[in-house]
Amino acid sequence: PMSELIANVHPQKDVRSAAEKCEQRAKKFVSALKLDKGLFKALKAVKVDKLDPQAKRFVSHLLRDYRRAGVDRDDATRKKLKDLDAKMVKLGQNFSRNIREDTRKIEVTEAQLAGLPADFIAKAKKAAAKAKSKKLTITTNYPSFYPVISYAKDESVRKAIYKAFLSRAFPKNQKVLMDLLTARHTYATTLGYPDWASYNAEDKMVKKKKVIADFLAKVVSLAKPRMKADLEMVAARKKKDGAKSTAPGVWDRFY
Repeated sequence: PMSELIANVHPQKDVRSAAEKCEQRAKKFVSALKLDKGLFKALKAVKVDKLDPQAKRFVSHLLRDYRRAGVDRDDATRKKLKDLDAKMVKLGQNFSRNIREDTRKIEVTEAQLAGLPADFIAKAKKAAAKAKSKKLTITTNYPSFYPVISYAKDESVRKAIYKAFLSRAFPKNQKVLMDLLTARHTYATTLGYPDWASYNAEDKMVKKKKVIADFLAKVVSLAKPRMKADLEMVAARKKKDGAKSTAPGVWDRFY
């Protein structure tokens, strides 16, 4: 977890790259550990009849996790699972890196930043003067994105920066995501599960993917009346502010 954090937040690219490699090594070690037949055999030999309930549960869950990793499969299948696990780690890293390193931007006038704190506008003007630009540049980096999406009175600016923010790593990540979903599906079906959702839910409190789907449907049903009331309140506020359209947009959320 520490290497994953450093890979995402450290300002130096070489440190981020080193952290990614560290994460790969750590997860490779964990994968090898869970596919270790000798260790699994030793764990299975543990006598649990005299253990307290908590210890029995621990052994039971540990053996379950080893089986979920495919430790009891043949050598060819275990190698396939190990390779897929390493592939999923790298694809996940690529997906995050592509977003992290893709900074989008929009150009606005000073008047369009009405509502923003004075120091924010001053900093943007200083950067524009240095670049000898008549327009001010707003990027999708968090220190720019969140103040603008929260305080800019001009809805077109909030909409533009929000769309730019959500467009990071597109279309580059489209293939990465499909490859990751494919690898997950192959991993799950190799272990005998119908899909990744079924595999992923098994060791959680919900146990089955249907429980998750049913829970989400229930939450949606309970939340809808309040959602409608909230949207009506936002529309009323936009009308009061003299907005061209009172239809609430996702970019109105923080504002």
